[in-house]
Amino acid sequence: MTHSETTNSATAFGFSLVLLLLALFATITGAGCRETKPERLEISGVITLDQKAIGPVLITLIPTEPNQVGCTMLAESGAYQTSQQSGPSEGTYQVIVSSLEPELEELESRRAAKQPLFSSVKIPLKYQRPGELWVDIESGVENHLRLELSSK
Repeated sequence: MTHSETTNSATAFGFSLVLLLLALFATITGAGCRETKPERLEISGVITLDQKAIGPVLITLIPTEPNQVGCTMLAESGAYQTSQQSGPSEGTYQVIVSSLEPELEELESRRAAKQPLFSSVKIPLKYQRPGELWVDIESGVENHLRLELSSK
């Protein structure tokens, strides 16, 4: 074997070894593998307080399992909807409802017009925390939810 053949063999062996080590590293660390993200679903519904549509309010779905994707929706006049891209994944969720407070510019314009500064929607405290309200989101069905809150 000549010197150039030996050098070429050593270079090829070194290159192969580097490729093998990179492949081994990728296998061990999971590089190049993507976790599958759960399918997000479109949902819509109505939210009421004492049988009257309410809004504007924010509705937040809090995941109960690590692989779930939650979401937050704006309900205007009781109606809310999300697209599939921004909706939750399948599963059971805790629901939090909170009043939507106006931006600073809105407060200033309300003050100038002598209107009430804050929303007249008073969400009972029990719905502003996790644990009182739950929903199930299912794949393959129309997810139209009725969130019925009670001030009692």
